[in-house]
Amino acid sequence: MVATGSEPRLYPRIYTAPGQSFFLFGPRGVGKSTWAAQQFPNAPRIDLLDEALYQSYLIDPDIFAGELRALADHSWVVVDEIQRLPSLLNQVHRFIEEKRHRFVLLGSSARKLKTSGTNLLAGRALRRTMYPLVPEELREDFSLEAVLQHGSLPVILQAHSKKEALRAYVELYLKEEIKAAFRLPAFEGRLRVRERRHPKLYWVDPGIVRALKKHSGMLAAEEKGALLEGWVATLLRTYGELQEVFDELYYWAPAESRQTEVDFLLQRGRQYLAIEVKSNPRISPEALSGLKAISDLKGVTRRILVYPGKREMKTTEGIEVWPVERLLRALAANKLWP
Repeated sequence: MVATGSEPRLYPRIYTAPGQSFFLFGPRGVGKSTWAAQQFPNAPRIDLLDEALYQSYLIDPDIFAGELRALADHSWVVVDEIQRLPSLLNQVHRFIEEKRHRFVLLGSSARKLKTSGTNLLAGRALRRTMYPLVPEELREDFSLEAVLQHGSLPVILQAHSKKEALRAYVELYLKEEIKAAFRLPAFEGRLRVRERRHPKLYWVDPGIVRALKKHSGMLAAEEKGALLEGWVATLLRTYGELQEVFDELYYWAPAESRQTEVDFLLQRGRQYLAIEVKSNPRISPEALSGLKAISDLKGVTRRILVYPGKREMKTTEGIEVWPVERLLRALAANKLWP
């Protein structure tokens, strides 16, 4: 939901529910609970943020089992904030087997479920992740400048003051979001140069980045590059899960040259697609250096430079120059690959 005037607006998400039990992870405020309520309006919802309910299950897990036992076979059940009480997954496992119940297991932290002894249901539940709103969901309300400035977490967009909401968000969830930041591994293709091997760190939302740095107001030119690159990283992860756009996602940079890099290298089978992101609306020859250098990698089928300009071009070396809008259309239509 986002605010339009005094009324919140609900944007339809592009996620679809699988036909079996699944975990749905994602940062707080991304809209998991709202989406689950829309998708499963008649399913009983167990909210572990309800402290009284949480304490009752903590003292006596059989209460949870009794409630599940009372439902008709093959019922859908939504459990929110499952990471607060991972021991309930033993009962979830039991009732998937005994009564063929199907569970929607919402959580803000997959990390907390990966502790020793936690029952992750041994393949009986799929794993999905929800990311902040993408332009395909925002539609006519999408603005690149606004997304880079405030991010696109629904809980922030619906706030009266986005600046204050972001400040409160990072103060409440700072440690959690730091641990949730994802690392993009370096590709090791053993080309004629030795690739750097340390991972790159990305946040899931540009608004969080700015709030952590205590940046507010209009975007400064020097911050746009990193914010745009991080936002594209989240877009790729979003569509990578929804449409299986790639098998693996890397970045590439030879150790011998600090000036040569490709931001994203998508692998699908034995094919690769290279994407470089630049925030300058004017393209210089230096901006293409990484995409030129990676041409020796066997299996590279497309090299794309994404920028906030308006003109679409192709260089004599075969490098395609796409405005941001072209990338968004290609991702939405699942036509990123040639």
